[in-house]
Amino acid sequence: MLKTLKKTSGKGAPKPQVIEAVDSNLFKKFESNLKKKDSAKEPALPEEEQDVIVSISSKKSAKKPVKASLSKQEDEKKEAVATPLKQKTVSPATKPKPDENPETIKKLKETIKVEPIDGLFDDVQENLEEEAISAEPERPLVSNEFLTGSDLSSNSGDDAEEIELVYGAANKEYSIGNYEESLAAIRQFLQSEKKVSGTTEQLVRLLELKAECEYELEQYSRSAKTLQEIVPQHITRNSPDFLPLLEKFIAKFKANDQEKHAIQFLFTALNEYRQLHDHAKMDETYDDIETAYRQLEDWPRLIQSYQNHLTIKKALKDYQGQLDLLDQLGKLLYDQGEEDKSRKCYKQRLVIENEMAKAMK
Repeated sequence: MLKTLKKTSGKGAPKPQVIEAVDSNLFKKFESNLKKKDSAKEPALPEEEQDVIVSISSKKSAKKPVKASLSKQEDEKKEAVATPLKQKTVSPATKPKPDENPETIKKLKETIKVEPIDGLFDDVQENLEEEAISAEPERPLVSNEFLTGSDLSSNSGDDAEEIELVYGAANKEYSIGNYEESLAAIRQFLQSEKKVSGTTEQLVRLLELKAECEYELEQYSRSAKTLQEIVPQHITRNSPDFLPLLEKFIAKFKANDQEKHAIQFLFTALNEYRQLHDHAKMDETYDDIETAYRQLEDWPRLIQSYQNHLTIKKALKDYQGQLDLLDQLGKLLYDQGEEDKSRKCYKQRLVIENEMAKAMK
């Protein structure tokens, strides 16, 4: 321990104070305790505070600075408890930069030699060349922005094969007289949701077989409608089979006295004959049309057909045919209450008879 210092003074002077020296071991204990507390609760102190603590532990430090350091340390400790320390952030600009001297960079570039990257992967290039030789050429990708009907329909080849299968099975039933079974198979196929896209020839054969079954079942109206799907939907006027097919359908209905169901085919054929200037075929077709109107009892249209037919008879110079038409027309007009028109037919008939008599002399 240091000896006490005595100081005399005059009257009224304060009594001499005794200042005891601080033991250095006390500071060391205080310092170690302080470091433990700071390391457990608070982050490391700045460098300035660390210097203060070092100066406290020094034996040569003066007494007054030690006192000041202790008070300052306690104040900062209180402030640290009240407000937590903010971590210092170092901006990128303040970070140490590498040597950016242009001369140094230039020397580095000269000393370090960089070879092209392709030299490092020669084996890859060789493998690619071998694969290109052995592999088949790939088809380019095509972007289909719009869908068409062909994109949505099934394969036409598959449809054609299926039509053949249906036709074969239905025709077998038809040949043994099972018309209903044959018709049911065809209708089921045609009424399916899938679009039939076979060839025209295959569809015509299938529809004809359907019409045959309906005809044999005496469903003449349905049979005629089925045949109307063929002409002119599948067989157009420009087709060489157009007129022969019409004549085939007409003959079929005539064979069973069902001309009334073939009236549409008859007028279509009549127009074709007119284009060909075939008056003989027109004459025959008018006979069938008149038979159809009599079956339908459509008298006004029958009268109109007789009048048109007379024109063809005159072109053919068929006098006997004209007399027969005038007899039928006059009688029909009389039955319809048209006596004046019926009388005119009778007069016209007398004129033709006189001409025939003169020609025979």
